[in-house]
This record gives sequence, structure tokens and C-alpha cells, in this order.
Amino acid sequence: MKTYGMIFGIAGCIAALAGVAGYLSLKSTFERETLDHTRFEIADRASRQRQLFTDINLTHNAAERSLLRRYDDLGETDVSETFDALFPLQDDGTRRSADSLFDGQMQESGDSVYGMGAFIPNGENLAADEMRLLLAAYQAVRQHGEAAYGRFDNLYFYTPANQLIIFAPDRDDRLEFYRADAPADFDFQSEQIAMIVSQQSNPTGVVACTELSRLVYRQDGQALTTGCHKPVRQFGRHLGAIGVT
Repeated sequence: MKTYGMIFGIAGCIAALAGVAGYLSLKSTFERETLDHTRFEIADRASRQRQLFTDINLTHNAAERSLLRRYDDLGETDVSETFDALFPLQDDGTRRSADSLFDGQMQESGDSVYGMGAFIPNGENLAADEMRLLLAAYQAVRQHGEAAYGRFDNLYFYTPANQLIIFAPDRDDRLEFYRADAPADFDFQSEQIAMIVSQQSNPTGVVACTELSRLVYRQDGQALTTGCHKPVRQFGRHLGAIGVT
């Protein structure tokens, strides 16, 4: 009986050792597979992020070219009548986009406008050149905002004078903050979006992205986002910036 006991004891030890060895082997294999999977996910995510940044760059560059071409083409043209129709003067002295530009408006040419908003402070004292720049920005943002809509749900142009033209048809507040609610003295020059495109901090005019920060139009500070922005300059003059949030 003692012999059988010893045999069973030895067999048990062998089985236990085999189990430990098997566990260690499987553990090593599992860890290796997990590490490989993690590496694949990291590489895939990095590839998608690179492609996203490439798409943002292409959108920014195309919109910038369109804006500057339109701005140049306008020359010394008087655009005040068109400007008044698009961005009527408000009682508080601002100019804001006509509601129909967001809700949807059919033009005489048969084309339609939608999803557009604008906030322009000090609307009574705009220079003719400012009107031409903002009109060119409106046309470029609208065109390229729609073109990139399948990839990005917004595109905008903003200036150091707190002027903003934006295409964002799916924005949860229907752009009413800019179209109606923003105070006449609304100032976003202390925000990252303004600082990262200034000539002081971005002299070469490259695309720059903000850190995760609160949305400008959400005053409760609850929603966070990041955005990439490209300065728009002409002959060394800083005109503003094009952005995607």
C-alpha cells in the first residue's frame, strides 16, 4: 500500500508540475498575443491619425487658396449690398448671418445655402476691405465646408478682430450662439485658437492644433474638444485663420 501511495504521490506531483508548466507556457503565449494585438492597434490608430491630419491639411490648404483667390478677384469692388443681405446689421451694433443661411436658402442661380453662421462685431464701422475679406471667407468656407462634410462636420474662418464665419450644419445649438446669443463684445483672442495662429507664436504659418479645451460657444465649460487651425496670410499680413474642430 505504501508503494501505491508513493506512486500516486509522485504522479500527483508530476501532474502538478505539468499543470504549472502548461500554465506558464499558455501565459507566455497569451501575453505575447496580447502584446502583438496592442502593437497592431497602436500602429493602426497612428495610421488613422496621420491620415486625419493629412485630410485636415488638404482641406485647410484648399480653403485658403479659394479664399485668397476670391479676395484678390474682388479687388476694389463695392460689396456692401451683398454684405448687408448676408450679414444684416443688428440692434447691438453687430452683424450676424441671416437666419436663412443656416436654415436653407435657394439662390437665384439655383444653388442653395445651408448650415452657415457668422458673428461680426463692430458691424457699423467695417472698412470696405474687411467686407471683401469676409465675403471671400464666406464663399470659401461654404464651398469647402460642404466638400469636406463627409469627413468633417465643420469649417470656419476667424480673424484677430473676433470676426467668425462658420459652416456647421449639425452643431447642436444650430449656431445660435453666433447668430443670436453671443454678446456684442464677445472676444476669443485669449483662447488657444487665436494664440496658436498669431504671427508671434506661429511665424511660419503652419497648421497648429489646440490642446483639449472647452468649446468657445459652450459657456458652461462642460464640452471639450480639440481643433486644428491654419493661419491665412498675404504678403506678410495676417488676415485670420481657417479651422476645423
